Amino acid sequence: GDDRAVVPANLPGLPPGLAILVEFGSAVDAVRNALAIQTAMSGRNDALPNDRQITFRIGINVGDVIIEEDDIHGDGVNVAARLEGLCEPGEVYVSGTVHDHVEGKLAAAFDDLGQQTLKNISKPTRVYRASAGSGEAAVASDGPAGAPSLPEKPSIAVLPFENMSGDPDQDYFADGIAEDIITSLSRFHWFFVIARNSSFSYKGTSPDIRQVAQELGVQYVLEGSVRKGGNRVRITAQLIEAANGRHVWADRYDRDLHDIFEVQDEISGAITGAISPSFVVAEAKRAGRKSPENLDAWDLAMRGNWHLWRMSQHDLADAARFFEAALELDTDSTIALSGLALARTWESLFGWADDPEQAREKAYQTARRAVDLDENDAWSHVALGNITYLMRQFDAATSACRRALELNPNLAFAEGILGSINAWLGNYDEAVEHADNAARLSPRDPAQVWWNLAHAVAAFVAGRYEEQLEWAQKTVEATPDFPGGWRHLALSNAHLNRLDEAREAVQQLLRRLPEDRVELLRAGLPVSRPQDLERYIDGMRKAGLPE
Repeated sequence: GDDRAVVPANLPGLPPGLAILVEFGSAVDAVRNALAIQTAMSGRNDALPNDRQITFRIGINVGDVIIEEDDIHGDGVNVAARLEGLCEPGEVYVSGTVHDHVEGKLAAAFDDLGQQTLKNISKPTRVYRASAGSGEAAVASDGPAGAPSLPEKPSIAVLPFENMSGDPDQDYFADGIAEDIITSLSRFHWFFVIARNSSFSYKGTSPDIRQVAQELGVQYVLEGSVRKGGNRVRITAQLIEAANGRHVWADRYDRDLHDIFEVQDEISGAITGAISPSFVVAEAKRAGRKSPENLDAWDLAMRGNWHLWRMSQHDLADAARFFEAALELDTDSTIALSGLALARTWESLFGWADDPEQAREKAYQTARRAVDLDENDAWSHVALGNITYLMRQFDAATSACRRALELNPNLAFAEGILGSINAWLGNYDEAVEHADNAARLSPRDPAQVWWNLAHAVAAFVAGRYEEQLEWAQKTVEATPDFPGGWRHLALSNAHLNRLDEAREAVQQLLRRLPEDRVELLRAGLPVSRPQDLERYIDGMRKAGLPE
């Protein structure tokens, strides 16, 4: 026999003795599924007359079971059957053993019904009535250690769509479809939507949906595929409730390419209707977006986006080239304008532009134009916030990022920049709060170096060098080629008088950024207070950075 959870469910109103006996390998799975069933049946019955309603009584126990062909029996089954007999229709009763297994691992509430004497069971059994906590029969913390907890809002991750076109060069097109759906969903403020970079970290894998949900801390996962051929496109999508694997909604779209943006809006609207139907009509109108006018320009912008988030010198140059090509076809493409502004900003920051000061000015003008063209585009505001932060215009940068979050409360990058702004301003608590918000919105983001650095800068400004060192090490381990991590590793070790480690970090920095110099730091660091800049430069000099 094995230690298994068993769930007998009786169907009142049907012939006596008709029941379902289900065996689970996990008590958590048994209780989760039982609560999901009762919640779903309750919603179904609300729409039916009494004579057509079906209600279940469910009892759950953990114990030894004996498997014989198509049947299971044993003491564990007997206790579960007696618990089911105690139930009122629509309820779930669990034994004390089950309660001990699942307590704290599910968003569920348990009422202690005390010791109960069960027929033909020699010892009294402690019994609990289980009910879904916070209106959801969902996972709370039964995932891997450190997995994010579920937010109060309906939460969703959109996985990268599979390219079914047979042409690897069309990957960017499938990515663009999924990315636009993420943007569209993020406009609905009652959703918690995982950021694109974390969702796309699963690209090229065949992940288990439940594992994805646990790692990202979401209730729902959207997956799909794109097949592009000639002037036609086929898009399939399915929305899955991760706790029980239930398909909430699925559909297929066969359209001409010029209808592609309508299809994206249809998909996001269908998802919204499946999860929060009472909000659809009003919010869908309010959250309506401005679709690109030119598909070819959108196509090029998606290629640029693909390179942008790799953040290497070569990729940023390619990203800028694609964005500029998009703008030649559609001068008013805010997607291309905001992307180009970000690429130019980072080229300037890392000294990869021929003229960093001119690159910053161009980035500012580009971002400003994007905002002027569409004041309701969140990415335009975050691009403006990023460049104004680099230009030490902290009030303007803060306003831009806050406006971006008003338009899209799920925009992790805006939270990350606010973390860095507050760090340099000396607002330690606010910096940590924004950086943590960014990490929660995008737990697997390749751009997490930005919020890691926000932690490191906040610690540096506060004089917490050991803490700064910890965040610098995390940054270096996560993204070894990112220069900022090595800077902070050198800086924190220098201020801790660990000069050998500081000098080794500078050598690693110069391998990645050969032209880095003290004078470049003085001109380029977005520092608010002069004393912090001098302390930064003093530390880098001690670490051996050339003048």
